[in-house]
Amino acid sequence: MTTRRLRGRARRKGVSGRLGSEGLPPAVIAAFQVLANEQRGEAESAMEAAQGALGGGVLSFAIEHTGDLVHRMSQNLDWDPSAGYHYVENKVAKVLRTLREGYGFRREHVENMRNNARFRGEPLADYLARARQALRRYAAAHAQLPVYNRPQFLARRASVALGEERFEDAERALGELEKILADYDVWTLAATACRLDAAGGPVPFEGRAGVVRYQRRE
Repeated sequence: MTTRRLRGRARRKGVSGRLGSEGLPPAVIAAFQVLANEQRGEAESAMEAAQGALGGGVLSFAIEHTGDLVHRMSQNLDWDPSAGYHYVENKVAKVLRTLREGYGFRREHVENMRNNARFRGEPLADYLARARQALRRYAAAHAQLPVYNRPQFLARRASVALGEERFEDAERALGELEKILADYDVWTLAATACRLDAAGGPVPFEGRAGVVRYQRRE
């Protein structure tokens, strides 16, 4: 479902900052919390290892805050009706500022790596091999996270792209999140969306163009 269609849906429902996790089926809340917890496992460990291998720089900053997005938008939906709106909005905005910096994110990243290798007294080739191995671990760990709606999917896509040093793809994914976040009601509809199977269980989102909203319990 496009951002425009989500916004129209919110207007038709007559909502104004009230939509959120109220009425979410317990199975959905539980699945989202499992996702939030899983992000704090291997994905978080891989992020810390990548930061250690990089030794600082713009990519170290970006992988930390982008990697945290899935956790922030999925945790505590039993009491947070905003799906982490303010945390997610802040992190998306500051990572996009860094990616869109006029100097050039890739250019600065390359300079950071050269400087870090020199500071450590390490041959550049050895530093690059170790740093990129850690980054690919970060990408692989995030790729394994199950997601259930488009915002979660976009956050995961951005993290994987950063770990694979596909910075333009990361910016596109975060830019799509930025559009959804521009309207609170659109965000809460999108970030709490989840398709259910016949037994009422959450169905993973695989990048389909549409988002099917479960029926809220009255």
